[in-house]
Amino acid sequence: MISGTGSFTKARNGTLELTGQSTYSGTTTISGGDIIISISNALPSNPLTFTNTANIYIFDSSITQTIGTLSASGVTGAKIDSAGTLTINQNANGIYSGRIIGTGAVVKSGSYILTLNGTNTYQGGTTISEGTLRVSGGNALLNSGSVILADVSGALLDVITSETIGSLSGGGIHGGTTYGNIAVASGATLTVNQTINRIFSGTISGAGAF
Repeated sequence: MISGTGSFTKARNGTLELTGQSTYSGTTTISGGDIIISISNALPSNPLTFTNTANIYIFDSSITQTIGTLSASGVTGAKIDSAGTLTINQNANGIYSGRIIGTGAVVKSGSYILTLNGTNTYQGGTTISEGTLRVSGGNALLNSGSVILADVSGALLDVITSETIGSLSGGGIHGGTTYGNIAVASGATLTVNQTINRIFSGTISGAGAF
């Protein structure tokens, strides 16, 4: 366990396994090697930045990990390999150019914009519970993956370049206002390969196609 008011940096090429729940209040920076998360919330829910090629591994499907603002702008060698549930509480706008893979799920929370522009293949689906998830690059979401938009104000899937997903659901209408919406940019197409029955109650807007 790592505690205190300071920040934590994982450097160089070795592997560090975290088996305790750290509570330090500073930022987390990963500049090399591997971090294995062996207990839920081994990292605190503080901003996490990749500055170089490095990996985070969550091997157990029962593990949940919440992090703060995620960023790795231009760091395509960053990777999060998760079998559990990763919640990203985005409290500032950030770009993640790395990959998220594995059998686990991703939950986007926090009111700010998280941009995914790497090739992500995580299989557990995506839930946008708050704020904007912006996807670009064409492979930010798994073609067979599910997307659920919460029935809350401000939950938005912002599609910048063409994306294909496996199923779409969520959203809501209250007092004539829709919640849990999708925006598709000009030149982009959102394709939904819906193989199961689901209801989407939000709106789809923008100059793109659906």
